[in-house]
This record gives sequence, C-alpha cells and structure tokens, in this order.
Amino acid sequence: SVVEQNYPDFYSIVYSADVFIPLIDLGEERYWLPNSKTVISYEEDESGKGFPIGMIVYIMVLAERILGAVLMAIAVTGFTGILTSSDNAS
Repeated sequence: SVVEQNYPDFYSIVYSADVFIPLIDLGEERYWLPNSKTVISYEEDESGKGFPIGMIVYIMVLAERILGAVLMAIAVTGFTGILTSSDNAS
C-alpha cells in the first residue's frame, strides 16, 4: 500500500533564510532539498540530455550556506569585540 506523507508547503524565501542563517532552524531545509539530477531537456525525447538545472540549484544552495556561515562568523566576531578598530590598534 502507498503511504501518503503530508509535507509542508514550500516557501522559497523561508527556505533561503533557513539555508543562509546557520543558527536558526525554520524547518524548510528538513523537508525540501534540490534534486541535482533534474535537467531541462532540449528536445522532446527523454534521453536525459539537457541543461543541468538541478545541479546548478544544488551548487547555489551550497554557496548560500557557505556565504551565510562566513558572514555569521564575521558578525559574531564583530559583536564579541574580537575585531578591533584602527583607533585601538596604536
């Protein structure tokens, strides 16, 4: 028998924020992942050849995750005073 699963609706902005901000969990990333095997076919046949849109989206999600982690680390170090201004350096 087929088990029906109820997934929450997909909201792209919430998903993007969930991937970008590593400290909070908005629940979108838990249910939705990009399918790296998705292609946009050039022709009518199902040969599997085409534009690899799924892999591009997957790479963009990874880049957003890395950028969010780097910016969060910079923000945390700035708020905790690890980064000093040029006035205190002399």
